[in-house]
Amino acid sequence: SEYFKNKEFRLSQELEAYLSESRFIKNTVKDRNQSFRAIRTIALDLSGYIYGNIISYNEAFKMLNNG
Repeated sequence: SEYFKNKEFRLSQELEAYLSESRFIKNTVKDRNQSFRAIRTIALDLSGYIYGNIISYNEAFKMLNNG
């Protein structure tokens, strides 16, 4: 499947989902520190082994925090 073969496609699909999650966090979590930790956690997930290290942590965090 395209998802497993194409790293850029996989990133686009996962980034869309994780951006939605980060927006939800920003809109619902009022404590800035909790929001930071939650976005940090999902950035670690997105940049991790499970997705084939398709993006660095710093890039993932920046995209999710600014998205």
